Amino acid sequence: MNFTRETLPEDSLHSEATALCARLTPGRWMIEPGLQPPSTHDPERLPLGDGLTCGLAVSLSSTTLLSLSLGPALVDRLTELGPSLGPLAGLALHELIVNAVIHGNLQVESGGSGEWEDLAKRQAALVNALADRSRARRMVTIAAFWSPSEAVVAITDEGEGYDVTALQTVRQGCGRGLRLARIVGRVDVMNGGRQTAITIGNLVHSKEDAA
Repeated sequence: MNFTRETLPEDSLHSEATALCARLTPGRWMIEPGLQPPSTHDPERLPLGDGLTCGLAVSLSSTTLLSLSLGPALVDRLTELGPSLGPLAGLALHELIVNAVIHGNLQVESGGSGEWEDLAKRQAALVNALADRSRARRMVTIAAFWSPSEAVVAITDEGEGYDVTALQTVRQGCGRGLRLARIVGRVDVMNGGRQTAITIGNLVHSKEDAA
C-alpha cells in the first residue's frame, strides 16, 4: 500500500480534533509541519498482513496530541470512510495514544496509587517532560488500515520501548488502556514496545453493504 506524504496545514493544529481528522484521506500520510517522523513510523513498512486495501496515517508531536482527543474523532472519520469500529473503539484508541505520548515519548511513569501525593508527582513529572523540547517534539504516528473484513490501527511512538515479554510489570499505569483495547480487538505489541496495533474484526461494514 503506497502513501503520499503531505504536511498538515498549520491552522489544523489549532482546531478541534474532528476538524483535523476531516483532513485525513485514504492514501495520504499527513505530518505536522516542521517535524520529520523516523523511518520506523513509515506506514508502508508496517507488518500488518495482507488484504488491507485502504489506509491513512497522521504523525503529530506529543504536545499537539495532548491538546486533542484524537481517538474518538479518528473513529468518527473512519466511519465516514467506510469501517465501523464499534462504540468502545474511540476510547480504546484514546488510551493507547495517551500511553504512547506519556509513557513512550515523555517517559513519565504513573504513580503507584491514586493517592493525591502520587498524582501530584506524576503531574509535576509531566510538566517537566513537556518543558524538555526534545521530548515534547517526539512524534506519534497513528496509521489506520481496513478491508471488508477487518480494521487495524497501529500507534508508533519514539520512546525507549520496553520488554514486551513482561507486559504485566512494565509501564505502570498503562494497563487500563491495554485491557480496554483487548476488549475491543486483538492487540499486538511490536518494535520493542514502541508500537501497538489493534485489529478489529467482524465490525467493519462498507457503506455499499449498508445501502
